[in-house]
Amino acid sequence: MKPLKVGEALQQARRLLESGKVRLTTHISDRMTELDFQIRDVTYCFQVGKIYTKPVWDSHHKAWKYVVEGKDIEGRKLSIVFAFDEDAIVLITGVREKGFYALSARRRKDEG
Repeated sequence: MKPLKVGEALQQARRLLESGKVRLTTHISDRMTELDFQIRDVTYCFQVGKIYTKPVWDSHHKAWKYVVEGKDIEGRKLSIVFAFDEDAIVLITGVREKGFYALSARRRKDEG
């Protein structure tokens, strides 16, 4: 199974979020509480965010994982790791400020 191009993955994710076809892992549910963000922040992050890095194959779950980087409704940086499962988007985890966002920024700088 080949990964979607990042633009296609982002469009697909937005469509699934808008239609309510969303699965939350226990991990992201915990992170939402810990880092103080809600599903509306996730949706906003997908609306304004971008995918900067190539997808990564997760052999354990047999799915391509993507990272969308954007902001929450209040303008704070937020990155969401997600995958697709049949006809739903699976939200895996979320990171604020540092973490995936900072890592991707460093990669973009190194590649530029």
